[in-house]
This record gives sequence, structure tokens and C-alpha cells, in this order.
Amino acid sequence: MSGTEPGAEAADVGLLSPATAGSAAESLTGDAAVLSALVRAEAALLRAQASVGLLPASATVLADRVEAARPGLDPRVLALAARGGGNPVIPLVAALREAVGGERPEATGRTGDQTGWQAGWIHRGATSQDVLDTALVLVAEAVLHRIEGDLTQLAGSLADLTGHHRDTPMVARTLTQQALPSTLGLRLAGWLAGVHDALEVVRACRPLPASLSGPVGSASAFAPQGPAVLSAYADELGLATPVLGWHTRRHPVLALAAALGEVGGACGKIAADVLVMAQSEV
Repeated sequence: MSGTEPGAEAADVGLLSPATAGSAAESLTGDAAVLSALVRAEAALLRAQASVGLLPASATVLADRVEAARPGLDPRVLALAARGGGNPVIPLVAALREAVGGERPEATGRTGDQTGWQAGWIHRGATSQDVLDTALVLVAEAVLHRIEGDLTQLAGSLADLTGHHRDTPMVARTLTQQALPSTLGLRLAGWLAGVHDALEVVRACRPLPASLSGPVGSASAFAPQGPAVLSAYADELGLATPVLGWHTRRHPVLALAAALGEVGGACGKIAADVLVMAQSEV
């Protein structure tokens, strides 16, 4: 397959999942989106530490260079390199440090803010799970934002249809059998209520929290400014500031799953009803 990008022959392009191929969710959750979120998380960490004085102001310039390095990173190469450590953050950090052309400051013993060795500031104080969790939260936030907009639009359409068909007669059913007379408006109102329930749950779990508590959850590398760094980090990314690290307390992930389940239930109900109502017998 000459002329293709590295790893293109192994890419999942959705051939067996046409329902999602080409969808907004596919582009928002693909490897390219995850890699962009990982780079964004690393850049935000530099800016957060600079904002509270833990790093010189020049760290913000380094953050810009980190983000500018994103187009040169190959997700396939990082994926292959990630097998040794179990996650892509380890090879990503090495690639970013190499991209900005610097050495670790502890390796040179030099001080100051020369660009030549500022690369050691990248990932300072964080652990791989911090960056990976934060990046996945950024991806999930983008999806939730899109879902919230779609549900809002759907609710408006259903509200209009409910009013238009409030007196349109139809036969209600129980266990697929004809029951008492009803209206299409009542059926539509039920769909609308489900969409409103889903919207409330989605809005309740947003914004999702950032993660930045270090390898043992104490954020010791930032002491005594840990809370200030975490707050600045979350603000930089538009995420919530957690009360405590959630490496081993996965409530944010469970809350996200519950919200998506609510959305699936509300939309699935509409789809199932339309499928039954579209039968030639009905």
C-alpha cells in the first residue's frame, strides 16, 4: 500500500460499523483526537505551573511549542512505542521533549530558562495516568458538548410535534396488542420527557474533572502550591477542579457512562417506537 501514511493499512476506518463511519463521534473520539488532547494536557500543565510561579514565564512559550509539535507526531508510532509502558504518554513525553530540542535540566546541571533544556519542564510533577485521564476527559467533554446540542435540538423538534399532534388519534398498545384510544401527541410527549431526562443527566456531569495528583495522589511535586496548580490546570482546559485525585476512585467515569446510558435509552426508545409504528400492519 505505497503512498499511504504509516499504519494506514491497520487503521479501523469503520468498514464493519457504517452507523458510526463518518459521524461526528467518530472524528471526536478517534486516535487523532486523543493525541491532540494528550498534547493539549501537557501544554496546559506548563501554563498552569507558570501561572503560579513554579516555572518561569517562558514556560508559556514552551507550551506553545509543545502544541505546535502536534502535527509532527504519528499516532501509530506512539502506539507501537507504548507497548512497553502500557500507555502512550511515556513515548509522547519523550517525543515532545525531542521536538522542542532540549535536554532535561537535571542532566545538564544548568539553571535559567534557556530554551535548550526547558524540555525537562514537560510533564513535570505529573504521572502518566494524570495526562491520560485528563486527555480522555477532554475527548469526552467534546462528545458531551455535541450530544447536549443534539439533544437540545431534538427536544425542540419534539416539542413542536407534540403540540401539532396533541389531538391526532392513534391506538395505544400493550404488549404489542391494541389497547385503548390515545393520541400521537401523548406518544411524542413521552419521547420528549425522555430527552429532557437525558439532557439533565448530561448537564449534571459537566464539566468533567481534570486529573493532576501525581503518582500517589498527593500532588507532592507541586507542594505547597498543589491546589493552586490543579485549579489553574483545570481552568486552562475548561474542566472542573476535583476535590481529590481520582486515580482509584472512578466516579467521574461511572457518571459519564450513566449519562451516555440515559441518552442511549431516550433515543433508543424513539427508534424502537418508530420501528414498531412503521410496520405495514400498523
